[in-house]
Amino acid sequence: MPQAKTTPELSRRHILVGGLALCALLTLSACETPVAVQNLPDITFAHLPAIAMDVASIEIENRFSAPLAAPHVEHRLPVAPAVALAQWAKDRLKPVGETGKLKLIIEDARVTETLLTRDKSLKGNFTKQQSHRYDFAINAALVLSDANGAERGTASTATSRSITLREDLSLNDWEKTLFNATDRLLGDFNTEMEANLRRHLVNWVR
Repeated sequence: MPQAKTTPELSRRHILVGGLALCALLTLSACETPVAVQNLPDITFAHLPAIAMDVASIEIENRFSAPLAAPHVEHRLPVAPAVALAQWAKDRLKPVGETGKLKLIIEDARVTETLLTRDKSLKGNFTKQQSHRYDFAINAALVLSDANGAERGTASTATSRSITLREDLSLNDWEKTLFNATDRLLGDFNTEMEANLRRHLVNWVR
C-alpha cells in the first residue's frame, strides 16, 4: 500500500500546531506560581521576668475543647489561644517552694468567624469591603492548693478582642493578621493576670 507523502505545507502546519501547544503549556505553568509559605514566630513570654511562686509545681489543665467546625476557627490559626496560654504559664510562672501546687485552668480559648453583610449596591461592587469578623475570647484561672490539696487562693482573668478583615485578603495576610490579634490578646491577658495574681495570691509570690 503506498505511503502518503509529507508536503512542506503539511510539515509547517505540524510545527505551528506543536508550537502553539507548547506556548499554552508554558503560559499555564507560569500562572501556577506557588504561594510562598511564611514562617510566623511562636508566641512566647520568655523576654519577661518569671514570677517566682512558693509552690512545688506548676500544672496546666485545658478544659476547652475546640469543636473543629464552623464558626470556630481556633484550629486554623498559626497559634491557637489555648497553646499560647499554656506557653504563658511555662514562661511566666516559676515554682520555688517545697510543697503546694499552682494550676492554670483554661476554661475558654475560642475564636469564631462571622460572615458580614456586604453592600451589594453599585458603589459597594467597586469597594473592597469588610467581609469577616473574628471574635477572640479567653478565660483562665490560677488555682493554688496546699500539700493536702486544699484550695488556698484563686486569680482569674477573662479577655476578648474582635477584628474585621477585608474580602480581598490573601491567605498569608489572613494568617499574619490573626496571629497578630492572638499576640495582642495574650498581651492583654498577661497584663491583667499578673495584676490579679499579685493581688489575690500575693502571699505566695516570692
